Amino acid sequence: MKRLISELRRRKVFRSIGIYIGVALAVIEAANNILPVFDAPDWTFKFVTIGMIALFPVVIAAAWHFDFTSQGILTDEEAARQAEAADPLAMRKKDFAVIAFLVIALSFSLYMNFTRKGGPIVEAIPDPVSILIADFNNETGETIFSGTLEQSLALGLEGAPFISSFSRDTARQVAEQLKPGATLDGAAAQLVAVREGIKMVLQGYIKPEGSGYLMGVSAVNTETNEEVVNSEVKARDRAAVLSAIGELATAVRKELGDVSADGIEAARETFTAGSLEAAHLYLEGKDLSNHGEDDKAIEKYKLALEADPKFGRVYAGWANSAHRLGRQDESQQAWEKALELLDSMTPREKYRTLGNYYLSTTGNYAQAIESFNQLVERYPADDASYNNLAVAYFLNLQFPEAMDAGRKALAIYPKIAIYRGNYALYSMYAGDFTSAIEISDSLMVDLPGFYVSYLARAVSLAVKDELDKADADYQAMSGLNAQSASLAALGRADLLLYQGKAQEAVTLLNGAIESDLALNYASLANTKLITRARAQRLLGDHQGAMTSLAKVLELHPSAAKRALVALEYVALGEYAKSDDVAQPLKHMLQAQSRAWWSIAQGERLMAQGDLVTALDELDKAIGLADLWLARLAKGKAYVKAGYHAEALAELETCLERHGEATAILLDDQPSLNYLPELYYWMSQAQWGLGMKEAATSSMETFLAHREGLSDPMSEEGRLRMALP
Repeated sequence: MKRLISELRRRKVFRSIGIYIGVALAVIEAANNILPVFDAPDWTFKFVTIGMIALFPVVIAAAWHFDFTSQGILTDEEAARQAEAADPLAMRKKDFAVIAFLVIALSFSLYMNFTRKGGPIVEAIPDPVSILIADFNNETGETIFSGTLEQSLALGLEGAPFISSFSRDTARQVAEQLKPGATLDGAAAQLVAVREGIKMVLQGYIKPEGSGYLMGVSAVNTETNEEVVNSEVKARDRAAVLSAIGELATAVRKELGDVSADGIEAARETFTAGSLEAAHLYLEGKDLSNHGEDDKAIEKYKLALEADPKFGRVYAGWANSAHRLGRQDESQQAWEKALELLDSMTPREKYRTLGNYYLSTTGNYAQAIESFNQLVERYPADDASYNNLAVAYFLNLQFPEAMDAGRKALAIYPKIAIYRGNYALYSMYAGDFTSAIEISDSLMVDLPGFYVSYLARAVSLAVKDELDKADADYQAMSGLNAQSASLAALGRADLLLYQGKAQEAVTLLNGAIESDLALNYASLANTKLITRARAQRLLGDHQGAMTSLAKVLELHPSAAKRALVALEYVALGEYAKSDDVAQPLKHMLQAQSRAWWSIAQGERLMAQGDLVTALDELDKAIGLADLWLARLAKGKAYVKAGYHAEALAELETCLERHGEATAILLDDQPSLNYLPELYYWMSQAQWGLGMKEAATSSMETFLAHREGLSDPMSEEGRLRMALP
């Protein structure tokens, strides 16, 4: 080895390598900085880099056989004769010169890289800019342009990571409040922007010009009233209008500081609709969906797809509407088509579509969180994605993270109703019912037709024992629209059952279920059927409960609702049916689905007296997903096993988290009727520990919710203690 190193040094291979590395670093760094100035394609820099690497072994071979000197290229033998006569100090000087050259080249490369990292490329993204697009002034008389141009412009602008487009639907609602009958023209948009804290208002126009159209847009800073953008483009015909809107979007983005908006072609690619008609129909469907008319929205989506079968966003909208209507097979088919067409979407659309798919269809909340986190990292001004991220965290039982993401959405638009409504619901689930009521009260003042405020306040008032006020909120909610009326009917039935008025609940649910089935509201119908089965069981109507549960299964329930059916079968003593119903959950990918399987198994094993195995299953469930019903079941198992201290610890956890019982599946569908059972089992645990006063109080709370029943739950009746 020493001989080889000596020979390499004698042949000056090391010196040649050093010189070449220095030259290569300098060439690569120069290419990296010079080529972009001349708009050279990306492959040219790759070619230079690969070329310098490819020449490296050639240099080594040449250095071994030849010596490059001031007298020319010498052979190895000639170089050796000269080396014998050479001055050693001069040779050392040349080595030092090579080292110095390498240090200079490396320092230059490091300097360029570090200054680039701290320079304008990284810090080029401006501060978030909120915009509101007013109604375009349509001078063409063609209704197809109404609404389509505004939403298309918004989509193009969203290519910039710092731009957040305020919902025009929300803006119209605010404009109506400020001035009844107002349209979202320039003046109304200015008023809305001032009220909502929106930085920029965009106004546009379209008018005929020969066989084509002339379009323009201007942007006004609402704080200074200064016009900051004014751009105009032409479209040769109707088919070119969307591309022209893309050019306008690019112009606006550039003026607002988007360094990525380099060309018209990039803007044109932001539009996924192949025709103006398809875009118009899609937006009509989206507007219907936003107003709770998902069945009508689907009809519009179908028409849009006839105009453009590769319009991916339409399938995503269709899937969401079908899911809300409980038509899960239809929703899944639409999602499959949407996912096939991901390449036709903008990057922001892709992340949104994937996140919404994981969130609403597969229940893969961890994956949804990842998708939405990628989206907000790339588009930090995307308020809707922060809101969706909050929902994903919430459904994944990460409540602090949900609140944090919800606050970020509110920081961008503090007055948007859905963000405030979600915050009210988060407060409700967290057990902060006072805050939930306060937020709901303010929402009702600003937006009286928003159902979430009624829902959050009704549930919170009920927990505070203001039952008449809660019922009044549900009745007011029923007058908003058909879906709100269905949810309100469930809320009223839940309230009746919460009070022990099981027969009244059954009577109300009978009509409400028929209405849901007629409207194809399968999800709400399923929840009502489960609630009716619980009420029928309390009334001793075993067959009625069995019929209700069988109907749920006919309507293809979600995994969690399938688990609730299995739990009802356990309570009815139908253990084999419970296992059959819950079995599919055991093999599902999502952790929460498998947690529901373990809860159902734990309850069945407990009912059959196998308490040790039951506790193992319930521990497994909590490890998969720490659901409220898992904690309640574990507390019950400990009571039955005679471990009252352990039982009380679990049940007190349930009491601390009793906000989660307000909608047991965290789906905003009321389920307060599950809560009274907690007080029954707490009384058992407290009595077992000798806490007679506390036990009496807990039992009295339980019995207060069973006054409407002549015969409480058979199992509870058998275990009920004699109060002193």
